[in-house]
Amino acid sequence: MKLLLVDGYSLLYRAFFSSPPLTTREGQPTGALYGFTRMLLRLLDENQPEYALVALDASGPTFRHDSFADYKANRSAAPDDLKIQAKLARELLDGLSIARYEHQGFEGDDVLGTLARIGTERGLDVTIVTGDGDALQLVSERVSVMLTRRGVSELDCFTPEAVQTKYQFVPTLLPDYKGLRGDTSDNIPGVPGIGDKTAISLVSKYGALENIYENLSEVAPPRIEKLLEEHREAAFQSRELARIICDLPLDYSFDSCRFNPNLEDEARETALATARLFEFKSLIARYSERDASGANVTAEAEPTTLETREPKIARASNWSEAQRWIEAQSSTRLAFLQSENVCALGSDDEALIFSGDVSELKSWIQDSSKEKIVHDAKTLKLEMCRRDIALLGVSDDTLLMAYLLDPTRQNHPLAHLSEKYLSRAFPTIEAIATKKTKAVAGLFDEESSTRSDEEIAAEEARETAKELLLATEVCALFDLRKALRAALETIGEAKLFDEIELPLVDVLVSMEQIGMLLDVPQLRVLGEKLEADAQRLQAEVWQSAGEEFNIGSTKQLQVVLFEKLGLAKGRTTKTGYSTDVHTLERLAEEHEVVRKILDYRGTTKLKVTYVEALLKGMDQQTHRIHTNLNQTGTVSGRISSSDPNLQNIPIRTEQGRQIRKAF
Repeated sequence: MKLLLVDGYSLLYRAFFSSPPLTTREGQPTGALYGFTRMLLRLLDENQPEYALVALDASGPTFRHDSFADYKANRSAAPDDLKIQAKLARELLDGLSIARYEHQGFEGDDVLGTLARIGTERGLDVTIVTGDGDALQLVSERVSVMLTRRGVSELDCFTPEAVQTKYQFVPTLLPDYKGLRGDTSDNIPGVPGIGDKTAISLVSKYGALENIYENLSEVAPPRIEKLLEEHREAAFQSRELARIICDLPLDYSFDSCRFNPNLEDEARETALATARLFEFKSLIARYSERDASGANVTAEAEPTTLETREPKIARASNWSEAQRWIEAQSSTRLAFLQSENVCALGSDDEALIFSGDVSELKSWIQDSSKEKIVHDAKTLKLEMCRRDIALLGVSDDTLLMAYLLDPTRQNHPLAHLSEKYLSRAFPTIEAIATKKTKAVAGLFDEESSTRSDEEIAAEEARETAKELLLATEVCALFDLRKALRAALETIGEAKLFDEIELPLVDVLVSMEQIGMLLDVPQLRVLGEKLEADAQRLQAEVWQSAGEEFNIGSTKQLQVVLFEKLGLAKGRTTKTGYSTDVHTLERLAEEHEVVRKILDYRGTTKLKVTYVEALLKGMDQQTHRIHTNLNQTGTVSGRISSSDPNLQNIPIRTEQGRQIRKAF
């Protein structure tokens, strides 16, 4: 069972600076509350926790202010609009039947820490959502932390392994790290002169502050030793300021934060009244509708409850027929889609299905004065390029527009966008085909017809269904671009789309076509060297272990390390004791074989994952690698690379740098 804990003020604060400045008709500011509510409901919908609670900061000073008068003294006062909305957040949460809690004299972090501890003790899996990195100290096998990065829309999930990777030490040592480094955002002093790199190095090597000071004479250089000695008291005080309290005197019943996505009538009416009070239209819609059983319908309504619209369809198999249809349209702007060997042009209520060679449409496709609405311009442009056609005149790309509106979503299929923005469902190919097959079934006499006749009818019905779906999609584009553009203008991102994202498509298309040139001779020489190194390391591992075994086999490695050599066991996995990189790094000082195993793993990974994959994946004639540059693949907005991923070419080792030199 899952417990979702949310740092209320952290999310509200971020929502204030990332949401449009909305107000009610009476001038009540609601922008932060709107962004906060959208994020919270999305988290609840996606995680479906059995228990959920929002932790809030109580008013007034905390015990940290009592022990250190300058705690958070450097922070400027919150904007008045944010203060107003912070007070209203309690009313909003109560109205939506979402549990909240605050504890006088303590911060919301302390509530999160205490409830996370209590939750895990009662067998719950806990997820904490916050924008405060201090919460990473709470991460454990049953507690994960999701940190907000971009406003309140982008989240990074931290497990114990992720924290270890980021800091090189376990989560519980984060307060010790803050004790050395300090924290300017909270005005925690730390040890003056010790920065991030030194603090990580000390904590990863010695652990807690007590261990660092017990080994103070070993610390180098002498300057650091002197700083630690001079500011011993500040280090320990800073650690206590950074440590989240996990033992507040709470006698908390989790029954009070049990989450029910389907509100009962009275609670639903209260939620609806709250949505109307704050004038949140999406919430009004969420709590207004109910299904046949009386349960309230969530934002993801079933397609059967939505409007369906079957467009008029015209067909053409050559340019002359297509041209007559194009010229008959009232607008020079048309939607354009391609599916397999069929393409479709569309207006708002009629589609042209073109079954001829798309090259016959070349003059229209390459006419920049004929504006086109498309879905996924980059893919369509690349497809046209393969046919020696330049797709020009793209004025709107519904995929890019949808991505800007919701970058947290992994994909944006047309069916989803139509339901979300047009309240219009697409029929499925199977449903259309079944309907049309039944319609013609009576034409066959049971005695005279053959099975092949019925099969032919079913196949023809399926082909017709594909055309109808394509026609439905291309006509939906016409209305969809209007809805998406209006939404972009509302949040102030229409200019971003027009001036940056859409023009960038042509840049990425060119980059993908040109590809990245590889120095093949250098790669092959490097591959041979890595193979020789791997063979040498394998022999050294076998010699150190006293037997030959498959180093790549987790099971055989477990036997050698933990049964034969008797090394300290770490955490368990489904396949036995872990042999991941963090475990091996910990064991490296116990036996020389472990360091050799790590070196062997690193060498074989470079050879197989990079050198061999690049040589195999490149164009064998031009020696160029053609990666896919994803414009809509990340929440942060950066470009990502796939098939192959050219953004993870190693650089930290000399061997990795040699691979980079091959580009």
